[in-house]
Amino acid sequence: MYIFIKKINKYVLLYARLTRLKRVLVDFFLGLTVVSLINIQFNISFKNFIFALLVSLLSVLFAYGINDIEDAEDDAKDIAKKQRNIISNGTLKKSTAFKLIYINLAACLILSINLGIIPSVIILLTLLLGYLYSSKKYRLKSIPFMDFISHGFFLGAFQVFLFLAISNINNINIYQILVAFGVWIFSIGGCIFNQVRDFEVDRISNIKNTVQLFGLSTGKFLYKIGYSLGSLIILIGLVMQMIQI
Repeated sequence: MYIFIKKINKYVLLYARLTRLKRVLVDFFLGLTVVSLINIQFNISFKNFIFALLVSLLSVLFAYGINDIEDAEDDAKDIAKKQRNIISNGTLKKSTAFKLIYINLAACLILSINLGIIPSVIILLTLLLGYLYSSKKYRLKSIPFMDFISHGFFLGAFQVFLFLAISNINNINIYQILVAFGVWIFSIGGCIFNQVRDFEVDRISNIKNTVQLFGLSTGKFLYKIGYSLGSLIILIGLVMQMIQI
C-alpha cells in the first residue's frame, strides 16, 4: 500500500510540473477567477462554482501540458526551457506525459457535463483551441493573428464566458461582455509577451507567429498595449456594472 501511494504521489508531482500548475495559479488563474466572479456579481451557487473552477483549471492545465509535450524537441534547444520542460530534460517520457494529460482531459469533460450544454460547449471549444494551438500538425501559434485570437480565448476569455453562461445567460449585459473582451485582449498581451521572450528560440524552430512577422521591437510595444488596453477595458466594464446597481 505504501509503495502504491508513493508511486501515485510521484505521478501527481510530475503532472503538476508538466502542466506548470504553480505558475498557472500564481501568474493568472486566481486573478482571472476573481474577475470572473466579480463580473457575475458572485451570482453562482457554491456547487456550480466548484465545478466551474475545476473545469476551468483542468482546461488551462490541458493546454499547458499539450504545449510542453508538443514543444519538447524545440525546448531542448534552449537551456532554460530544457531545464523547465520535464520531457525535454528526460525526467518524464512523452508516452507517460500523454497518459497524464489524457486523464486530465477525461476529468475535464466529465465534470463539464454537470454544468449544462452551453458551458460544456465553451469548454469543448477551449480544449480544442488549446490542442490546436500547440499541435505540430495544426500549430495555431505559428499562424499570424490566429495565435493571438486563440490564445486570448483559451487562456483567458473562456472562463469569463463560462461563468456568464452558468450564472444567468438570459440576462447578460453589455458591460459583462466588455469585461470578457478585456480579458481576451489582456491575454493577447500575454501571448505577445511570450513571443517576445521566446523570439530567438521561435526563429530557430521556424515558428512563424505574429511577432516573428512584425519584428521584436514592434512586439515589445504591442504587449504593453495589450496589457494596458485589456486592463482598462476590464476596469471600465466592472465599474459600469457597479454604477448600474
